[in-house]
Amino acid sequence: MGHTKKILDQLVDAQSGHQKAVAELETQLDAIRAELLATTENLAKREERLRQIINTANDAFFATDIAGVIHEWNGTAETLFGWTQKEMIGKTISSVARPNESDNSNDGQSCLTAILGALGEQQRGEIIGIHRDGHRFPVEASISVMVDEESFIFNAFIHDISSRTELQNQLTQSQKLESIGQLAAGIAHEINTPTQYIGDNLEFLQDTFTGLTKLISSYQAALDAARLGPVDPQVFEKIDLAAKDADLDFVLEETPDVL
Repeated sequence: MGHTKKILDQLVDAQSGHQKAVAELETQLDAIRAELLATTENLAKREERLRQIINTANDAFFATDIAGVIHEWNGTAETLFGWTQKEMIGKTISSVARPNESDNSNDGQSCLTAILGALGEQQRGEIIGIHRDGHRFPVEASISVMVDEESFIFNAFIHDISSRTELQNQLTQSQKLESIGQLAAGIAHEINTPTQYIGDNLEFLQDTFTGLTKLISSYQAALDAARLGPVDPQVFEKIDLAAKDADLDFVLEETPDVL
């Protein structure tokens, strides 16, 4: 009996130990469950916060797969392109972006490849955005690539640069007008120099013509007097005075060069 009681006591102690071990395991499992739940809730909160950050970002954001199909679309993208998130999910990037004005491809993958090629190694640069109403406008795009469950995801941040492009165009136009003004001033100077030279020579000829007119008048008076008889010596004096005033020798020497 004593031996049996000892065995029974040992069994009771063993069962009690098992119960304690099970209780401890259950406590540990409860702690693990609570930790996993808290981690899951934190991850969900972080994911929601990231979504809110992306959704309220100043730049438009959308994500596509390797086929160019859109899977993410933030609020700024809705404002910039005119399409709601619900409308754009499942559509291709060719609906809202092109590498340049001349590209009219409607295939999502080809369009994505062309855009990546246009952006170059830095994957940042200017491309063309397309609004829902069809009008096109310049945008600056930055695209990053990440691997998600063995698939490629292309994250695109888009910024409207219409105002900047307009200012650049205005600056370019102003520079062109400035260049034209400088060219016109240069041409005016080049024209003014010979024109001034011609004007000075014409002024010389005008003064010369006045003196020669007086001299010719004196000759005419002498000729008229000679037809009537002997000429009064004063007539010849007037001729000499008119010739002196006209500076006849200088005029005859200079006039051919002036002309």
